[in-house]
Amino acid sequence: MILVDGAKRDRTVWPGDLGIEIPSAYAAFDDTESARNALTTVYDHQRDTGELPCSGPQLNKYGSDTYHLWNLAATWDYYRYTGDTRWLSGVWDRYKKGVGLIAGKVDGKGLVSITNTFDSVRILAKGENLIANVLWRVLDTGSRLAKAQGDAALAATYAERAEALRKAVNANFWDETARVQVLPGLDDPPAGRQLPRRLVRPRWPGAGPPHQRVPQGQLERGHLHRAREQGQPWGLLRFDGGQRPRRRRRPDRRPGGRGHHPPRPRVLSC
Repeated sequence: MILVDGAKRDRTVWPGDLGIEIPSAYAAFDDTESARNALTTVYDHQRDTGELPCSGPQLNKYGSDTYHLWNLAATWDYYRYTGDTRWLSGVWDRYKKGVGLIAGKVDGKGLVSITNTFDSVRILAKGENLIANVLWRVLDTGSRLAKAQGDAALAATYAERAEALRKAVNANFWDETARVQVLPGLDDPPAGRQLPRRLVRPRWPGAGPPHQRVPQGQLERGHLHRAREQGQPWGLLRFDGGQRPRRRRRPDRRPGGRGHHPPRPRVLSC
């Protein structure tokens, strides 16, 4: 069993989704085996440089600093739920190599400056990007992983780097006028700032915040084909406004009638 992006779309591990998939699988199914298998797969395809893939077999894509980081962040998530020190020991050298690669991209401002720009359905600009500073979480949790491995010196090093990055993020990205950056643990002071309601309401209407992947967001970015694709009933049900199912489709057929993926056993997708 393994975690993949979408069982009716592909059979590939996409590390950028693991931050949601691993906790979801654990909470919903008490499942951690799929997380271990997904992470083992990406570590098995790590390049000699330390770069981890942004998608697993059969696509085997590389070139994403953010997905590289999510591989490392997801390593903590799996260990957090399982305490699987045997597995962690097996990937530990590769984990450290991956951290070293991305930590080497911290620039003079103390921020991650990305060079590999692939990210989900968009291409990021090279240079400093708050998204890539998920490195803070990697270093923060990596310190705890190092302690679990009995490496107190490395744990201290990771913790120091995490604190330096936290300070750099707040010094360079905080906008006192907009005041919209609040991430517990990363924001300064650590207790967090209270967002004014006038800023929260337009960003969190009804069932939740608007997301760039909805068709409207894709149209605004000029991605017509993606907007059209996301408007199609990919699963068994098509929902009208997130409320009622409108029509049922065969799970192994695309909306246009072309065959998609035949059923395969033991694939868990979130």
